[in-house]
Amino acid sequence: MGSKLKASGTERVYEAAQLWVDRALRNDDSLFTPGNAIWSRRWLGELRARFLDRPDESSDSFHDKLKRQLDGSPAEVYQVMGEVLYFYFLIVSTKESAAEEQRINEVLSWSPDPVKIPPDLIVGLTPGIVRPGPFFFTALPFQVAFLIEFAERFKEQEHAEQRRILGDPWSFKDFVMRLKLESAMMREFPNSPVAQREALFHLVFPDDFEAITNTGHKARIAKAFSTIVTQPTEDVDRQLKQIRSSLEAKHGRMDFLFHEHAEVRAQWDDEFKPWDEFVKRARQYVDSGRLEIEEIGYKVEIGDKLKQAREAVLAQADDWPDLLRVALNSSEVNFITWRSIDDLKKWCVAQKTKASRALGAIWAQDDSPVSERIRVFSEQLPTSVINGTGSRMNVASGLLMGLDVYKYPPFQITKFKEAYKRTGYEQQEGDPDEAELYEHALAFLDSFINEASQRGLKLRHRLDAQSVVWGVLQGRNGPQPDGPWSPASIESLAKELLWDPSHLQTIIDGLKDKRQAIFQGPPGTGKTYVAKRIAEHCKQHGGGFKIVQFHPSYSYEDFVEGFRPRLNGDQAGFELRKGPLRSIAEEAIAKPDSIFILVIDEINRGNVAKVLGELYFLLEYRGDTVNLQYSNEEFSLPANLWFIGTMNTTDRSIALVDAALRRRFYFFGFFPDEPPIEGLLSGWLEKHSPQMKWVADLVETANQELKDRHMAIGPSHFMKNEPPLDEKRVRFIWEQAVIPYIEEQCFGEEDRLKEFAYNRLKREIDGKDKPEAGAGDASD
Repeated sequence: MGSKLKASGTERVYEAAQLWVDRALRNDDSLFTPGNAIWSRRWLGELRARFLDRPDESSDSFHDKLKRQLDGSPAEVYQVMGEVLYFYFLIVSTKESAAEEQRINEVLSWSPDPVKIPPDLIVGLTPGIVRPGPFFFTALPFQVAFLIEFAERFKEQEHAEQRRILGDPWSFKDFVMRLKLESAMMREFPNSPVAQREALFHLVFPDDFEAITNTGHKARIAKAFSTIVTQPTEDVDRQLKQIRSSLEAKHGRMDFLFHEHAEVRAQWDDEFKPWDEFVKRARQYVDSGRLEIEEIGYKVEIGDKLKQAREAVLAQADDWPDLLRVALNSSEVNFITWRSIDDLKKWCVAQKTKASRALGAIWAQDDSPVSERIRVFSEQLPTSVINGTGSRMNVASGLLMGLDVYKYPPFQITKFKEAYKRTGYEQQEGDPDEAELYEHALAFLDSFINEASQRGLKLRHRLDAQSVVWGVLQGRNGPQPDGPWSPASIESLAKELLWDPSHLQTIIDGLKDKRQAIFQGPPGTGKTYVAKRIAEHCKQHGGGFKIVQFHPSYSYEDFVEGFRPRLNGDQAGFELRKGPLRSIAEEAIAKPDSIFILVIDEINRGNVAKVLGELYFLLEYRGDTVNLQYSNEEFSLPANLWFIGTMNTTDRSIALVDAALRRRFYFFGFFPDEPPIEGLLSGWLEKHSPQMKWVADLVETANQELKDRHMAIGPSHFMKNEPPLDEKRVRFIWEQAVIPYIEEQCFGEEDRLKEFAYNRLKREIDGKDKPEAGAGDASD
């Protein structure tokens, strides 16, 4: 068995590493621009001469010194340096690669012929493999220098010798270990790049070398498990390979075995205390402020809905299947598979009496223990409906939330097993049934609450404990300095918006790339709402946002800076005041690792060129500086400041948006006839007011008759909970908001209004009437 990590996403890292081996080592090709001889002896030698052989001894940052060292280099030298940095970052575990991507692209941008990291390689920068320790980063120049000198020495070998070295892991290791590092940097600090050397071993031969960059840890592991090494050898990596094989024969396949498996790590790491580490990560997640938003809120909401279904079942009300269907909406319930939910719903409809009896057992009003409730329910749930102990327990735990969500949180066998492994908690043996699985999980949560309390972390109840476990296992503990856009964060926000995550991911990718986007579409399609939620999401992850609205009298002085009247005692005068743009830019500069967003609502209603002024230039050339009109201070837009504008396509002023603005922004459409807005109203009604789903048909029918997507009626008019949506309110909204909007769009065509009369459209969607064209009037 090899040590290659199989965790989700790491395959991208290994694919990128092997692409580097194939292009950069086996050939002289390029990672970023295939077909160009970037990794040749010529360009590696040029890079060594400029970077390794003339170290910059100043106290400036690595990037500032590197820029001076490479100044005047051919484009190929900048590119090979960018590709070296890319490989350097591959090993590093990270949730979001924006910072690494930015640093690499910055170096590439200095080139006389700049390129960027291709999108298919950007994804290889996450999630990384290990956390290599602080020295890996503080000694960055030496880690990078080692890679350059290794590649140059490798290129000096004959082609047959290169093939031999790359054809065998132990020949590769022998070559690397025998390298005589001759550059000025390496002669002075020969041991600095040890972590990069170990990373190189694993990335090139992941099935033969452990994902460990600390040689001290390797030695301690080998010593602790020396008795299971069957073929004595002095080579610690060969020892580790034998140890892994023996341990996997005992424990089974376990990725990241030596660092992540509590039972095994405790045998070689005397300082490792699994509960200490787990509670530390739990505290980071609690302190991040994201627990309620990401984990608690939606579970409490599901629990409340299940309580209503429970009351209906116990009262033998006819509508309990509908209430259960709403409670177990598959887009919200992420702890039960959609197939199990679908099968359960179908069973409840097809076998209503039997299903009611089973649900009555798990939701009984008596004092029966939870284990008995689970067993009776599981016995009455046919295996033809939901098969497998774990699947039945997932469903049972979800239903128990309707009993008391704080006392009986949801269960997933894979997550709890991972939590047991991380903390050293006793694993269950044999073949436990559903009740035993859940009781063991509840006992673990109680132990977690106790262990956390002993270490100064208060968890209020089991739901807190379960939710923190979920967050820690998904790597969401602590603040996210690289940004809020991990896959889990995007999925969470998309679920809230009732969007497919891929649509939100497209917008975020555009913002990461250009940092400026405009949401365009007719009114009522959620443009401003989505912009605000994206901005609020960034704030929840350590960033910030401001919202401004452009209008015809809005000026540069309002937006950037300008003189404003003030009284100094009795003396009238003027003072220079910063606008929202300068204010948020300064906030972003002060926190470079967080994302800040300026939302510009109705961006096309202002004189954009006049309001933006010199910002037009800075939007395209981030990092450059200009002198502001009034203060004459140098000003630049920080890379972590994003702009989101909104634009109504029904507004005739859209024609005034010039090509310069369009070139600087990505435009994303919010139209009712295409995703993500298409079907949004129907999905919202399904979740909140399923009896009102016909309203989506009403709006769709009207939009088909409008025959202009830019004039379409948006879903936001009817996405209202307070007061609850009913037909009376729908009619009021239609006649007081929708009809006036259509009337404005159809100015001069008043006869068309008859087509959109509420009663006429309602009859049409009900299939009760097929009126002739023009029948009815606006109020009917």
